[in-house]
Amino acid sequence: MNLLLSLGIFASVFALPDGSPLCNFNVAAMEKGMGPPSPLGYSVHVSKVDPFYNIQLVHSDTSATYQGVLMYVTSSTNPKSHLGNFTAFDTSKFKNVSPKYCVKDGVHGIDTATITHSNPSDYVVGTGTNFTWTPNAGDFDNGDLDVTFVVADLTPDNANIKVSTWQQILDIKIPK
Repeated sequence: MNLLLSLGIFASVFALPDGSPLCNFNVAAMEKGMGPPSPLGYSVHVSKVDPFYNIQLVHSDTSATYQGVLMYVTSSTNPKSHLGNFTAFDTSKFKNVSPKYCVKDGVHGIDTATITHSNPSDYVVGTGTNFTWTPNAGDFDNGDLDVTFVVADLTPDNANIKVSTWQQILDIKIPK
């Protein structure tokens, strides 16, 4: 029975066919499902292109791959309110997080404010994975805005066995 339970947990970590089951990033939940974070080498660039912002996931190795993401924008005064709208992204790879997860996590915001992967394929970063985010009127009235971006992947360990890894990219500010 324990072997079957372990295999079930193992399979669920590797296959996230419906995207992230989290709407709000939680270190304890990530560590429970995927172990401690790893420095995978990803960073995020944000640039303003009025009236929206381009948010780009980058890696120094343009052939680097990843399998999952969770991304949203919050204010420094209310981290449980996801702000703005993600209006342009590759819908064959990404989608909005299911509202049922946001309700469960106590997150406020509209359905287009949180992004995840749409299937557990390997995605190549290339020269960047791009998302367009548009703020709502008044979003900047709530203090500094931060992007929360988490990347999940399967990477080989010392025995060349693929294991679940993840990285939270910290200190991503949205410029006014």
